[in-house]
Amino acid sequence: MDRSLLIATLAATLTGLVNAIIYVIGIANSIPNFSALIVFSIIGAGIVLLAVVVWGVPIHFLLKRFHKQSIGWYILVGSIPSILIPFDYLMGGYYSSLITDTLFFTYVGVSASIAFWLALKQSMPNKLFKRDK
Repeated sequence: MDRSLLIATLAATLTGLVNAIIYVIGIANSIPNFSALIVFSIIGAGIVLLAVVVWGVPIHFLLKRFHKQSIGWYILVGSIPSILIPFDYLMGGYYSSLITDTLFFTYVGVSASIAFWLALKQSMPNKLFKRDK
């Protein structure tokens, strides 16, 4: 794996960690137990890492091949898997906060894709991204 791609993957994973902390504090309406916060934040980071490795990195190579490396394409790619998680809730019969969960997970996907793109761009300062054709 390329060094810049590894840095970008770690940056996106870090956003998953931070967003999991925000999510846990939000649903608890206060600061929860520290050990629970750590466990859920590691789970959130793991889910984002899994999504980046399984979905984000292969699509990154596809976007690179077709010279579509603007931030808009990465935001679009990052939002697609985040819509599937609430869809899984819907299929499982859990409806209570489907819209807010969809919005939050879309925010997580978009923030991870922006962090991925920024880290990728900053880790290769001498290489210019080609403009979208």
